[in-house]
Amino acid sequence: MTIADEFRGVANRSQALRDKYGDDFYSAPRPRKHRYIFLVGSKTYKRVVTKHIKYKQEPYPKEVAV
Repeated sequence: MTIADEFRGVANRSQALRDKYGDDFYSAPRPRKHRYIFLVGSKTYKRVVTKHIKYKQEPYPKEVAV
């Protein structure tokens, strides 16, 4: 649990934290780490949907056998 969880559901969480804890508080945006999707459908459907995906497509990361 973090101090940000105290203000879960508040419209402006960063401002509420600054009001309570002062100006030493800062919020750093973080990107999501993983997005995996598997398209099910015809080749035409997959091609159309793939064009609308806004993230770069990369191969699934496989573990290296030791």
